[in-house]
Amino acid sequence: MATKRPNLAKVRRQAHGGSPRAQRLLGKRYLTGKGVPRDARKAVKLLSSAAKRGDRGAREIIRKNLQGIARHDGSGDLEFVRVLAETGIAYAQYALGMSHLAARDYWAAEEWFQCAADQGCANALYRLGTMRLDCHDRQPAIERITIAAKRGSVEAQRHLVRMHFVDGDPLCDQTLALECLELARVRAANYHDTNSRRLLEASAKWLLRAANNNDARAQYIVGRMRLLGTGLRRNWTIAQQWLRRSAEQGHAEAARLLALNAVGGSTSSNSPGSTGTAHT
Repeated sequence: MATKRPNLAKVRRQAHGGSPRAQRLLGKRYLTGKGVPRDARKAVKLLSSAAKRGDRGAREIIRKNLQGIARHDGSGDLEFVRVLAETGIAYAQYALGMSHLAARDYWAAEEWFQCAADQGCANALYRLGTMRLDCHDRQPAIERITIAAKRGSVEAQRHLVRMHFVDGDPLCDQTLALECLELARVRAANYHDTNSRRLLEASAKWLLRAANNNDARAQYIVGRMRLLGTGLRRNWTIAQQWLRRSAEQGHAEAARLLALNAVGGSTSSNSPGSTGTAHT
């Protein structure tokens, strides 16, 4: 049996009375123009109100539109997101910037990214940095990417890792790049993040060189990679050797990991492709 659609006049009364569900239903109508004249501003007002009152459906409508515009895949309503951005929603400003960037409208993209960055959006600050990387003076651009990475932008963290460990950019801060690389290792190991795993694989050559030069932190990261099989082939014997060398230099986490795995690992030096030497 078909579900009876709610009467529009009744929905209006309930929405004006503060019903989150009615606000969502009416807001969606204004967004799509179904049964009422299409009005992005009224849609934003109603859906935002419903979302603030805890309506999950309204939140999902807003989220899908924001993500669709940010990805520039045609699934979001540009006017709806523009109104959200104009009301001061930082992620909407970032999404609008991404849409303009994809359309190669760089001036508009930079303007919206700046608005979002001013409100603390780390990804927007990262985009502002990447847009300036090709300039003659690259230092301000890298500073923006660095700040974005410190504020938690995963994209900025990955970019710093690639710039330092793969491209060998001397302007990148090595300590921060190592911290970002460790975060990538955690994401690859715990969340099976494909991009982070590829980043570790691309950085492995630099890490092994640094580890062989007695960099304790690099030794620890290589040991973890060998232990868990993220970025390098899993091998407990080689992992143990790297972790021990790191622990001997005072790296507390390497010592803790050695103690936790003191009973032995599931792989041995006879694993395919392993040599049993610490420099592998």
